[in-house]
Amino acid sequence: MKDGVGELLVSSPTLCSGIFGSDGDTKALFSGPFLRTGDLCEIDSDGYLYVRGREKDVIIPPGGVNVYPDELEMRLGVLPFAEEYAALGFSEGGSEYPALVVKPSKAMLQTKQPAEAAAFIEEEIRRITGDWPEWERFRRVHVVSAPLPRSASQKVQRNRLLDILGGGAKPAEVQQAAPKAVVPRGVEADRQFDIFRKITGRFLNVAPEAISREKRFSEFLQLDSLGVVALVSQLCEEFRIPMRELQLETVQDFGGLFDLLIASGGVAAGEAVFDEAELEGRLPPLLDYSPDAVKARQRFLQIRTGANVKCIPRPEDARFLSGNIEGFIGFGEIPLGLIGPLKVAGDHARGDFYIPLATTEGALVSSVARGAQIITLSGGARVKVIADSLVRAPIFVFETLFDMMSFNQWIENHYDDLKAAAESTTRHGRLEAIEPFPMGSTLCLRFVYSTGDASGQNMTTIATHAAIKWIVAHYRGPMTDWFLESNLSGDKKVNGVNFTRNRGKRVIAEVEIPLPLVEKHLHTSADRMVRLGQLSMMTSLHAHAFGSQAHYANILAAMFIAAGQDPACVAESATGVTSLELRRDRLAVSITMPGLMVGTVGGGTRLPTQQACLQILECDGPRRSRKLAEIVAAAVLAGEISLIAAMAADEFAGAHARYGRSGGHG
Repeated sequence: MKDGVGELLVSSPTLCSGIFGSDGDTKALFSGPFLRTGDLCEIDSDGYLYVRGREKDVIIPPGGVNVYPDELEMRLGVLPFAEEYAALGFSEGGSEYPALVVKPSKAMLQTKQPAEAAAFIEEEIRRITGDWPEWERFRRVHVVSAPLPRSASQKVQRNRLLDILGGGAKPAEVQQAAPKAVVPRGVEADRQFDIFRKITGRFLNVAPEAISREKRFSEFLQLDSLGVVALVSQLCEEFRIPMRELQLETVQDFGGLFDLLIASGGVAAGEAVFDEAELEGRLPPLLDYSPDAVKARQRFLQIRTGANVKCIPRPEDARFLSGNIEGFIGFGEIPLGLIGPLKVAGDHARGDFYIPLATTEGALVSSVARGAQIITLSGGARVKVIADSLVRAPIFVFETLFDMMSFNQWIENHYDDLKAAAESTTRHGRLEAIEPFPMGSTLCLRFVYSTGDASGQNMTTIATHAAIKWIVAHYRGPMTDWFLESNLSGDKKVNGVNFTRNRGKRVIAEVEIPLPLVEKHLHTSADRMVRLGQLSMMTSLHAHAFGSQAHYANILAAMFIAAGQDPACVAESATGVTSLELRRDRLAVSITMPGLMVGTVGGGTRLPTQQACLQILECDGPRRSRKLAEIVAAAVLAGEISLIAAMAADEFAGAHARYGRSGGHG
């Protein structure tokens, strides 16, 4: 143990007894009755366990201070210029140092040449880590174009990165290769290997031709340590030998595995194992994004359901979708429409904009286009972002009211410490306030953050969890239980606290429409539109609705899908108040949106179609989230104006009959 950190050993009645067919690995895995997890942990004075990293990943630079790659990555937080990155130990001159491998974001490569991007990234990393201890700073920054190698569980495989970069293995990892088993004479090796290839190809959902003697397990994402065990288990069943008899420690490629099976007396069952129904009846792992995996899922559905899955488009390589989808089978096509120009006069968005809308609802694009025309002819929508925050609401349980009140006071006294703990996990997030909501002997804390250009749900979750870990480590009073999140936050749901306060961006947009334009283009009078607005307010009150508006969700859903936002956030974003009033010779229409959830980095914004739509909106990349919020609000205002006018002019049903049905017929 060093600096209070040591390897976690566990023992349990339900623990496995070892690894089949590998006595050497079993001996290395156990220390007496305890399983060696490989996790490096520390225990605080209250007995809580904290994982610092993996033993095989720890970096020991000159001076002997342990450096943990996972902690370095957590301190870096979100890097807007990186699609993905990983910290690891790099051997140089007989010593080990921290290194960082970065794959630049597509947005950066669109504006910079690879050499310029690499220089920029290296300079930014030097700046970010300038105040870190010397032994934690990255001695090298590698910029790569290929995706980082990952296991089937999507963890970065640092050992494979070392091989790719030529960083060398740690001394403990250098082993002499054991000689391969010798295949006995007289075995129909070619025929048996052909069966072996078919079984392995079926397991990996690849063509048998992709399996050769020289192919290494590490070339397949599915074949991490557990994946190899699953494959060997199936091969042993087909080759009729007990798995426990195999010594797998030194086997790294398919040729070695096949030779080991044959040398152990294995004989494959034959062609009967390749019954076509069975071949098509197995789905690949959810995290397999290879072309063969996508094809296999579609073949499975074709046979199982008879659905015409061939019409579902799929890319040549779906690996770029990792982090956005699992079990990928193809793209769900939603038509994209375009409206504009829409004139916006905001603090961040100024000028004429064109709006992409992804929808299957006929008449929606035409309706918003009409509203955009009216706004532009009237001089544009005035838009302002009034507030910008994101909320997480952990809850803490106590036995008595006194215990809860004591904890509440302690939180208030340690706000600066909690702020430091939360902000240590992110470069862009800032903890702005912690608001207490006591309920009996339970206390809910409303953590309020600013999140920069990200929508921020993941960012604030990680930051709040870090703050809670600090609380658990330092609070000495009684506490019964705690949970990271409660419904007070209003994540993807409407609540009154966020309606009157803020979660997301609180945005107001308004326009003053000359009365002649109302009659000419909207085919109704301003008086009827105002009256309908007043009646809608009254009926919303009777319905106990949050706010009063016509159809925010229509425009938000269409823009969210087009621009890579989280569509589920429409649930909380589509609330607000639409107000209409006469001002002398003009009709004033305004909308107030208390919780608009949008961002321009992270999540779905990195997908190609969505990135293109953000470029159409001139909102791709960092420092543009408030600009996007102002444009979205102006588009919502356009939709409100057009729909209210259609209702007032009794054109709503006719418009849907004309635009919302194929050929105008039901």
